Amino acid sequence: MEVNMEANLSLHQIKVLALYTVAEIQGPVPRHVIETALALCNVNIFQIQEALYNLLENGNLTQQEDEDNVPYLIATNQGKCVAEELRKDIGLSYREKAVAYATIEINKLRQAIGVEASVEERTKLGQTDYFCHVSLSDAGLPLMNLSLFAPNRIHAEMMAERFRKDPLTVYQKVLQILTGTDDSPKDENKTTEE
Repeated sequence: MEVNMEANLSLHQIKVLALYTVAEIQGPVPRHVIETALALCNVNIFQIQEALYNLLENGNLTQQEDEDNVPYLIATNQGKCVAEELRKDIGLSYREKAVAYATIEINKLRQAIGVEASVEERTKLGQTDYFCHVSLSDAGLPLMNLSLFAPNRIHAEMMAERFRKDPLTVYQKVLQILTGTDDSPKDENKTTEE
């Protein structure tokens, strides 16, 4: 019979582990994913909560909520530097386990929302063209379906992989651009209607 022993980590080590895990996962990470990943490393949930509170308080992490009020953690630039500098304060096995558990949880979420990315090769009249097809759905409802031309297979594969890694950011940016709510600088040569 296997007994799960609580990890014997100091609060400092738990903070480093949490910060390192958020920094290693690119993009916003649902808070519950970090909590679950650290709990699977046998870290006490109350210590996890205290560590996250401290990291948010000192500006190493920020927290934002989506439209469903799900909190997401984001490592600040300062937090990324701190995570890199202090990563050796926590054992490699803990770091690898936490990131692996978080990655598994993120992949489960992506499968639940229906993330698909594929590469298609079309040959016509001796000319080969490549296309990257990406789609995103939530509970069977299609949110986005997009096909993009790529100059070669390598670029198409890179596009598909990048979408798989962070589909929600791609979706949000497409929405911002198409709805005119993006914060990109406007072309100053255009005239505005008054």
